[in-house]
Amino acid sequence: MRKKSGKTAALCVSVLFALSAGMTGCSADVEEIFVDTGGDTLTIGIISDTQLTENYDKYAQNLEKSLEYIKARDTDVLIFAGDYGDLGTQATADRFKSVYDGVFGDDKPISLAVMGNHDYWLANFFDCWEIPFKSKMRGRLEGIFGDDYTTVKVINGYTFIALSPTDGSMEGKYDIAYAEKALDRAVQRDPDKPIFVITHQNPKGTIRGSDAWGNAELNELFSRYPNVLSISGHSHYSMLDETNVMQTEYTAIGTQSLSYTDFDPGYEPVAATADIESNPMLLYMTVKGNTVDTERIFVNTGEEYDPENRYTFVFPYDKENAAYGADRKDGAQAPVFENFFGGTTEVDGRTLITVKAAECEGLVTEYRMRFLSDGEPVKFVRNGENVEELKYFSDFFTGKNAEELSFAVPSDLPSGRYTVELRALESFGNSSATVTFGITI
Repeated sequence: MRKKSGKTAALCVSVLFALSAGMTGCSADVEEIFVDTGGDTLTIGIISDTQLTENYDKYAQNLEKSLEYIKARDTDVLIFAGDYGDLGTQATADRFKSVYDGVFGDDKPISLAVMGNHDYWLANFFDCWEIPFKSKMRGRLEGIFGDDYTTVKVINGYTFIALSPTDGSMEGKYDIAYAEKALDRAVQRDPDKPIFVITHQNPKGTIRGSDAWGNAELNELFSRYPNVLSISGHSHYSMLDETNVMQTEYTAIGTQSLSYTDFDPGYEPVAATADIESNPMLLYMTVKGNTVDTERIFVNTGEEYDPENRYTFVFPYDKENAAYGADRKDGAQAPVFENFFGGTTEVDGRTLITVKAAECEGLVTEYRMRFLSDGEPVKFVRNGENVEELKYFSDFFTGKNAEELSFAVPSDLPSGRYTVELRALESFGNSSATVTFGITI
């Protein structure tokens, strides 16, 4: 019978390892908490970015549904990758804890949780009469989970490093020297096992969204440890984009969020018929031996996305045979338009561009549009630059592509008659052929 952390205090041994004086950095030594669940399979539920307020609202309901799912599967480990609140108030922390305690009571899974940038934030002093001292803000996270804001747990021989950012900046600052010590200990213990590292910010240059929101120091560090399995939140980017898992020198995967889905900067508004709060998701990992199977779970239904193609990570990591590298682009199918039509429709007093959606083997994630007047492309100013082609995300983050999609007309497109050139892209950027249609604004 599996033993949960709430029942195994006597089995958890904290050991402070005095690391060799030759190690770099001046951070504190690494305290490792050892836990044995008594099983040969380890199950892990992973959530992040709940962005709660003090109210029991939609985001709190998403958290509750996620925890209920994790509980129903008798899960060993709960990972939380940061941003429990939109602001790190005590009332928000209390809201999270009330949901957490309400689902699990005293029989909680083993936990690993990190601070997010929002968890360091408070409103204007005169609105909340608080100063965001770091120790106080960290204490609120620790009050939810009962662990330090940075902690290392060795569970059934697998090392989990919950590494919080040390400040509330968007890119995050991290105690790299401490992380290096913890990683070295994990490698010394077993050079073949995966090393799970939880951070809020993505390591830069890895998964989708990490170029804009990631941390370069994390990527530099993890690149020296091929068995790292990096788990990060922050970007809110959909895990249904296949580039939300990426194997470079190591393996990285994003958690999406339990609140709203976000997207790369530089795009027009997403498909007008899609709600960015409509599809919270969680990750679920099963570890057996040196293999990690990863499921993408729809929170609202408890169903798994694409169960025939789960992400499977095998350790020790072999970059030459990695299944989830950037070279997946070469084998991915480009979208195609079948029986295409396009035009405009009026919806609630708005003029929308409506098209027959493209199709592909997976999900069509993006569209590109050019607007031609008398054969010449219209130029738009975006991010201080003149561009001819506008970028739109599709409805893929809802879990499927609708047969028809509607997009907002650019607000700076003058009235007139236009030929629209349209192409569709999938996760890796493979593009369809261009189709054209006419509209009048």
